[in-house]
Amino acid sequence: MDHKRTPRRMVERISDDELTRPPAAREAQRSVLRYTLLLAVAFLVGAPSAYLAWTNMEASYTAEGTLWIEVASRQGSNDVTPIRAGGLLESSAWIDLLRSYQVMEPVVMDQRLYVRHREEHAPAFASFTLAEQFVPGAYELRVGASAEDFVLVTGEGAVVQQGLFETPIGRNVGFRWTPSGDSFAPGATVEFSVLSVRHAARALSDNLVTAMDRDGNFLSVRLTGPDRQEVADVLNALMSRYVDVAAELKRSKLEATLATVEEQLQVMEFELQRAERELEEVRELQRAERDLQEGRLSRRVQTTESLYIEVRGRVETARLAATGSTPDIRILDRASVRKRP
Repeated sequence: MDHKRTPRRMVERISDDELTRPPAAREAQRSVLRYTLLLAVAFLVGAPSAYLAWTNMEASYTAEGTLWIEVASRQGSNDVTPIRAGGLLESSAWIDLLRSYQVMEPVVMDQRLYVRHREEHAPAFASFTLAEQFVPGAYELRVGASAEDFVLVTGEGAVVQQGLFETPIGRNVGFRWTPSGDSFAPGATVEFSVLSVRHAARALSDNLVTAMDRDGNFLSVRLTGPDRQEVADVLNALMSRYVDVAAELKRSKLEATLATVEEQLQVMEFELQRAERELEEVRELQRAERDLQEGRLSRRVQTTESLYIEVRGRVETARLAATGSTPDIRILDRASVRKRP
């Protein structure tokens, strides 16, 4: 009797641990393994690039300083007294004044922020200044093989000047610069750019970070740059110029106030003299009419005299304020730079 053969089934070999672990747990473990593998690959691929970027990244330093502003109260802010000679600006306008070209451009000129070059060439550019008229743009100074001669070209390659060192470089484009030949390596190509004063002032303003407290008394300023000493010098120069401009504005305002009240005093003095003359004239008339007009003119003299005394007092107060004014803004903390970039 033939027996039918039952086909064999392929049986997977499963460990006891997998038999007892739920399917969701097994899937989670596989996900963790895949994620760990991706992280390892990303690290192996990205670490060299990150290290290269870090080693080539230019260090930057931040200088910080604080200015104190005397904010007049809103009530009576237009009054002129020996103690407080009126408010100069609203709190929000102090920041606008700091970023104004009146403040920025002199700092750009004094700190020579109109020229940009590599840090290693800083000693050679220490004497670089500009004439009143100059041509901004990108330039290259190509040093000869013997470091005795040079060629100055524009960024597009147009020759500006050829010559020997120890002679002025770039005079025909408004440069005042006479570096020595040993300032550069033989055969070196020195790239630099010259900005207009207005352009450099805008760049300085864009790099400046300001913050004012809610009451408007403390203005914090922060500036960042690659050179630790330079960034502190620039910020200190900026704060000093800011205080000077604020003092000039306040002095101009007080002088204008003084001129106005002095003009008012002259008018009142003329009115008082005329009223006194008319009073003397009416005293020579008949008795009845004289008494009526004398009373009227006496009151006019008294009123005019009171106004005259008041205006004269304002003149003295304005004169005192103009001659003894103090700036509304002062440097509280000079710029300091963190030791670490």
